[in-house]
Amino acid sequence: MNKKHVVFSKELICAASISLLLGACGQKSDDKTSSATSTGTSLPPITVDGPKPATTTATSTSSSTSATDTASSSAANPSTTAPITTGPVQDPVDPLKGKVNINLAELSNDLPICIVAGNEIKVGDYKRMLRLQQIQANQNIVLNPSVRQQLLMEAKKRNLELTGEEKAKLLEAAHQQKGQSPAEFKEFLKKTNATEQQFDNDILQTGLAFKTSNMMIENALLPEMVNRELLAQAAEAAGKEKQAMNFYLTFKHSKQYGQLEQQTGLTQDQIRDEIVKEELAKLQIKDLEPKATVSNAEVKKTYDEHKEMFKHDERIKLSTILIACPEHDIGPIQSVRNQVMKAQPKLEGKQLDDAVTQVMEAAKQKALILMGQAKGGADFAKLANENSNEPLTAANKNGGDMGFIDKRAMIPALADAVFKLKPGQVLDQIVKSELGFNVYKCTAKEPPGYLKYQDVKPQLEALAKQAKLQQVIGSWLNERRKVVKVEFTPKFLAIANGGKPETKTQ
Repeated sequence: MNKKHVVFSKELICAASISLLLGACGQKSDDKTSSATSTGTSLPPITVDGPKPATTTATSTSSSTSATDTASSSAANPSTTAPITTGPVQDPVDPLKGKVNINLAELSNDLPICIVAGNEIKVGDYKRMLRLQQIQANQNIVLNPSVRQQLLMEAKKRNLELTGEEKAKLLEAAHQQKGQSPAEFKEFLKKTNATEQQFDNDILQTGLAFKTSNMMIENALLPEMVNRELLAQAAEAAGKEKQAMNFYLTFKHSKQYGQLEQQTGLTQDQIRDEIVKEELAKLQIKDLEPKATVSNAEVKKTYDEHKEMFKHDERIKLSTILIACPEHDIGPIQSVRNQVMKAQPKLEGKQLDDAVTQVMEAAKQKALILMGQAKGGADFAKLANENSNEPLTAANKNGGDMGFIDKRAMIPALADAVFKLKPGQVLDQIVKSELGFNVYKCTAKEPPGYLKYQDVKPQLEALAKQAKLQQVIGSWLNERRKVVKVEFTPKFLAIANGGKPETKTQ
């Protein structure tokens, strides 16, 4: 079966380009203990009343919401999204004049930023949390086109753009990554059926999404860390530390623990402390959840007041079969090369390259065979359930169902291909993605219109409950701050006011 395969433009970027995107947008991807923008970190206010909470995960085990997750959900219901806090740093006792703009990478990891009821939040704590959130957010951008689209909309709203220098660095690095010479790069584009303009546009859009995400995380991070400390301390005082530690011990023996250790570069003690504190905060939030109730009338009112937000473009419902063979590590998924090296550690050089090529070619041929079977009338859902490595399909046996996808949220090259299909048709090309080879089937199409209330009610209800919970947590934090002291340290305030930074510890 000699069918052609195609790599669409989104897949030209993905995990292999994360490091170059980070570098061009100001992040230090090679530093396992710190990460800060090259222009410094603007720290938002800490006040007696406290910011509206947006509790953020530090590890892959948390169910709380990150700044990037917030961006991806805002289109569904903007009224439920916690605002991004900006402005000058304020200390309850000694407020700073003007916005603080400090390059935290230059500060000692041991320097305390602020003290929450006697517990210090240090520069090193901030750096670790920043890196953890950036890793999660960047992977989410690469793997989820809708998240990237929402961040690009946020960038437009904030009038945020890549600088000329950032654009030049991104494109230069991306071109070199795909070909050491102009001729090799042109050959790469030819093999992937992409134009240079498509490639460059997607690189720049992803870079801008990274930059926007990083700014949102930095703006919200310190208040979130203070909020988490308050929540964790309350849970600990309520005797929940043993429960949190048991959660950690269970997690330590899971596959996710090793993945987290590898991705973040944190020590085992640091991972333990982060997981226990995060779990304590979650346990305290769980105690507040019964107060966060919403009525059907409230949910319907949200829909009616924001109906324009539920307007959709032409959409398509797709199912997919993924045969995984990533060329680069993507989150917890190891690249084919790393998998081969682990299975056959003695291989090296050309033998290793040949073994990797064989695995990739076998995956491609399997995808082509499955595409042929699907086009020949075989049950696509059955094929997906039995063969697909796509996580949701593998876990839920959902037949590869991806649901409806708005045309605006899709990579243009992929949209152009699949929107030509009629319901029931299978795309006659396999698609090379960052995870491997995809077979696609169109199961339904819809013209532009509005999402029906009944279709979005479950999501709206969940968002409304989350918004109500945020209000409940906010009220709880405000009351907590009346009895718990939160203040910046004199050393940090001195540096913020123009003092000499301490020497950075490695």
